[in-house]
Amino acid sequence: MVAQAQRLFPALEFVVGDMLDLPFADASVDALVSFYSIVNFDEEQTRLAIGEMARVLVPAGLLALAFHIGTDVVHHDEWFGEPVSIDFSLHETASVSRDLLDAGLALDSLEERDPFPPPIEVQNRRCYIVASRG
Repeated sequence: MVAQAQRLFPALEFVVGDMLDLPFADASVDALVSFYSIVNFDEEQTRLAIGEMARVLVPAGLLALAFHIGTDVVHHDEWFGEPVSIDFSLHETASVSRDLLDAGLALDSLEERDPFPPPIEVQNRRCYIVASRG
């Protein structure tokens, strides 16, 4: 995906890193987009990732975060006809919101939505949050 992004947007810099230990200095990033990137994290890892995102944001920096709503961990042994072994963690809006606030971020907007009908999306609700570093 990074190679494809670099091909499509050669003027931008793309960095591969660990969300639990971001390779950026404190207060060095203007904005972050994390859509469905916490699906493989449990609650503690989610708190750590949000803390890392807050750490690297400049004052007034923005975070756009999207995730699937729920409390389940969904396991898949097959994905698009290929064998896999992967777990997807659903997250509660209140829990993620609390983690954002605890990390020193302000909630600028929060929207939840129902899924599009099958076969377009997996049938669970989604949450979209924009948060900023105060």
